[in-house]
Amino acid sequence: DNFGSIATAIAEGRALYDNLRKFITYIFAGNIPEILPFMLTALAKIPLALQVQQILAIDLGTDLLPALALGAEHPEPDVMKRPPRRRDQPLIDRGLLQRAWLWLGPIEAGLCYLGFALVYAAFGHADQVGLPALPWLEALNPLRRPLEEVHLLATTVFFSGVITAQIGNAFACRTEKGSAHLMGWLTNRWLLFGVAAEVLLAIALIYLEPWQGLFELRPLPAVYWIVLCAYAPVVYALERTRKAGVRFLDRVRQQ
Repeated sequence: DNFGSIATAIAEGRALYDNLRKFITYIFAGNIPEILPFMLTALAKIPLALQVQQILAIDLGTDLLPALALGAEHPEPDVMKRPPRRRDQPLIDRGLLQRAWLWLGPIEAGLCYLGFALVYAAFGHADQVGLPALPWLEALNPLRRPLEEVHLLATTVFFSGVITAQIGNAFACRTEKGSAHLMGWLTNRWLLFGVAAEVLLAIALIYLEPWQGLFELRPLPAVYWIVLCAYAPVVYALERTRKAGVRFLDRVRQQ
């Protein structure tokens, strides 16, 4: 008999539905840079950019806590301003799949392959990934390594790129259309904890034995992390731009 309790229950119910979609979007987007290497290796003969055990480390290790944290997200500020959704509206619809598989996922995969290809080019093996020789990049890296060692270094860059890109994806997935920063950067402490644990686990796998050998990873020079750390804000910024465009189109339709 308390209408305030009814409104609160509706808000929590809508938040639960939203959080399930955020969780699914985050996981589905991360699947693209994990699956694409096997497809490109089979179709274009590009060296395999990610090993099976590295995918398991991502899915069962680094991605796990941030994904669960999205399931505990607070209701969005406009959650009670939206019209009720249709009874037959599926949890996984075309919009979610397009956002995950045609936008966020390809962005992450593109960034990861950029780092992967540049490692090959920096050590004079650009032809292995279908690139022309880049003498200016080779000049910045006078050291030479055998092709097998270059491949291990490149796959480590790809693996690290998936993790850093997924950090940007996690923060971008905190909202579906609204600006994620309106949720407050510190309001979801579980997400902050999950990201911190994700980073620590990745560092342990890359730099500590026996994990390094078990997952076929190699230590990365500090300068590589300057580029890799840019992946998260790039993913977040591009998704924020897309959301701004969606909100603009929604306002135009309502006029």
